Amino acid sequence: MTKAEARALACRGLHEAGAARSPFPTEVRIPNFVGAEAAARRLRVTPACQWARTVANSQTCGEMPVLAEVPWESRTVPDLLHPGLRVVFVGLNPGRASATAGHHFAGPGNHFWRLLHESGLTPRRLDPAEDEHLLAMGLGITNAVPRSSRGEQDLAWEEFLAGAEALRQKVANCQPGVVALLGKMAYRAYAGLSRTADVAWGRQDRHTVPGVAEYLAANPSSRSTVPFAVRLAQFQEIRRLAE
Repeated sequence: MTKAEARALACRGLHEAGAARSPFPTEVRIPNFVGAEAAARRLRVTPACQWARTVANSQTCGEMPVLAEVPWESRTVPDLLHPGLRVVFVGLNPGRASATAGHHFAGPGNHFWRLLHESGLTPRRLDPAEDEHLLAMGLGITNAVPRSSRGEQDLAWEEFLAGAEALRQKVANCQPGVVALLGKMAYRAYAGLSRTADVAWGRQDRHTVPGVAEYLAANPSSRSTVPFAVRLAQFQEIRRLAE
């Protein structure tokens, strides 16, 4: 049975039982349904769920009860990627707020969305919950390390190296004009450099993925020691590079 056939079968059963709570119509995504919370509790104790290290955080209505049973540390945030984007931004990894919300750069003090707007990359300041709108603007987001954590200090260099191999493949597949890496550790791993290699902010001379320009910018976190004005200038340069 294919995924589409399984979805159609589930939706037909929900229609017949009158069990779908929201949203309608149900043919595109399986909705929330009567008994979902009990089903999620049963799923949580299955061997497959206990074994899983991460759970995709797609935030669809039918999955919300399941996500409520999953610790934030086990959630991931889906990539926003497709071929031909102007810029792909690469964060370090999802923090607690992003993992919980299922959206990128969702921390209350994160400057990413402000930087996008004030640099002219977006026409208005988006909310993290609107992150999917970036694709229509030619912008994408992924992470150097998919695992969620409280901060960069919780990540091992080996995780950056493992993530870098997958990241280079993602960039090769979507071929953006610019890949903007938001943090020196993310860039070192992506470019195949050593953990302590000396790197400077700005456009890089190398093309790790042929045909894709590379830019190293500071982390947009409010905890960054790089002044906001410097980070804004970096995003403005990224915008000009992508034009």
